[in-house]
Amino acid sequence: MPHVHAYERAQSLEEALFRLAEEPRAVPLAGGTALMAYGLPQEEAIVLDISALPFDQIEMWDDRLVLGALVSLEAMARDETLRTFAGGVLAQAAHAEATSLLRQQGRLAGALLTDVGQSEIAPVLLALDARVSIQRVRGLKTWPLAAFFEQMQAALGRGVLVQVDVPRPLAATQVRRARVARAPRDRAILSVAGAVRLEGRRIAAVRLAVSGVGALPVRLEVVEAALQDESAEPQHVQALAAQAIADVPIEDDHRASAAYRRDVLPVLVRRVVTGQ
Repeated sequence: MPHVHAYERAQSLEEALFRLAEEPRAVPLAGGTALMAYGLPQEEAIVLDISALPFDQIEMWDDRLVLGALVSLEAMARDETLRTFAGGVLAQAAHAEATSLLRQQGRLAGALLTDVGQSEIAPVLLALDARVSIQRVRGLKTWPLAAFFEQMQAALGRGVLVQVDVPRPLAATQVRRARVARAPRDRAILSVAGAVRLEGRRIAAVRLAVSGVGALPVRLEVVEAALQDESAEPQHVQALAAQAIADVPIEDDHRASAAYRRDVLPVLVRRVVTGQ
């Protein structure tokens, strides 16, 4: 692990932003689970504790859910609003993100900024068209989550992730997630989330996202296009998904091969889209 040169605790957002702007060695830290798992990103780092900042809210506004980026994973897993919002998938994903002890310490920001390619929460937020807000010295900027992931380092810069906004799903939209892991409490080899609206047995609208295929979670846009306006018959959905997934880049790692993932992914898509 790189050497920690110093520890500082920010008492306000302004103080945190000032230190990040003036000190390139400063590394923001909230829950600390990323530090324990992956170490610090540079030598002689200055750990800047931002856990005292007031960004731990879970609020339901008229048209969207508002999550403070420093809300704990355990709070997300237990919150009654999240247990009912979008079929409870965000609460389920927060519970699956880490063990009980790490859920109490880990924060939403950590799940979106560290080892995010394996995150359980990120594909749910992608499927729900979430947006993230980054506060910098020069002001606040909001990004669609998918665009943020595509240029994360540039988008984050020396700022602080402060908020995640999730639009309320349209009426009749079904939101589901499906995963595969070596054991139920292991990290997922693949985790798929989707928001689907059917008209009769026709797929009228679908958004799908997956983690576990590479360094970042991704929208399965080619699969969405293949399923649009098609029958929601389970085997038909799986067959179309299998054809489309041939164009999705998938990586090997120590837990499973790309070939295994490519075989399993259509099954998870079928479960998310059809519930079967």
